Amino acid sequence: MNQKVRSTRAFHNPTVRILVYLTAALALLCLVQLPSFGGEKTRPRPISELTLNERMNLPENTQVTLKSGRTTTLAEVRAEHRARMESLAKAAALGRALAAKLKASANSAVAISKGTVTPAAGAIQPSAVAVPSAAQQKGGLAGRTQAESSPQRKAGNAVAAKNAITAAGPNALNLAKMVPMPDLSSKSPSGILPKDYRDFCQAADPSACIYVPSNITFYIEWTHEVGDKSTYFLLATDPLIMDPGVCAYDGGSLDPTLGCIFYYPMLEVINFIPKPPLSSSASCDSTATYLVDPKGAIQVKVTAPQFSSGNFTVPLNAPITCAVQVWLAQ
Repeated sequence: MNQKVRSTRAFHNPTVRILVYLTAALALLCLVQLPSFGGEKTRPRPISELTLNERMNLPENTQVTLKSGRTTTLAEVRAEHRARMESLAKAAALGRALAAKLKASANSAVAISKGTVTPAAGAIQPSAVAVPSAAQQKGGLAGRTQAESSPQRKAGNAVAAKNAITAAGPNALNLAKMVPMPDLSSKSPSGILPKDYRDFCQAADPSACIYVPSNITFYIEWTHEVGDKSTYFLLATDPLIMDPGVCAYDGGSLDPTLGCIFYYPMLEVINFIPKPPLSSSASCDSTATYLVDPKGAIQVKVTAPQFSSGNFTVPLNAPITCAVQVWLAQ
């Protein structure tokens, strides 16, 4: 009885009551508040909910969800932005180096038999192609619209046509006119092509061209939903480019919440009216291939395995490049 009385008196002591209440409050805080703090720390935030200032300055380990559904960190988003800036700075020089290789290969063109040229990817592949008869010209890559194959179709501003060069060498066949690369921007879902792609292709001076920058993630699932029968695209976003003028200059289209969106051609078919004899030279990485159809078509294609399946790709360690020149008789 005395113990019970002492316990009751102790509880009514102000100091004891305060300690009891504080203990209960702390216990409740542990049960309710701490899980909330932990959940907030690990929950990925949609990139569209972050301001540009937050995208630039939040901790690098901040997890974000991009338009594709991919979850990554702001550190990776910033690294890919730096890779894009590097690609813009170096693409033209890379194209000029490839143009020099193509010029050297044009001086050693060799004749091959009739049919579609299917060279191995990698090294420079010079060739001269005889055009088959009209009966043999049914089907193949050349089965495209007249608008696509018209010789009056002008090259875009980004790709200059080379109209009068004679290919020397023992089997060069006195060719003097290169098939110009058409402007593909009208086939892009955004109506514009990335500046690094344009810079590379203009400097390489090809009839058909592929350029895919390194250290950037591309989205594959969307690729199959855009483009037409002769051009397909890889999509990349840069959430750190939010200025409309900067995005347009870099060759992208701006989404006001997701950032600048870029479309890179991954498969192209360029059509032309054949005028025999034909000669071609090309330089393609091992992750790209090309075909020259003497009926009047050129195909270039990205074949890297990471672009064959999945929603998004593992960034490339090096750019994918492929440039093809096709020459016609004067």
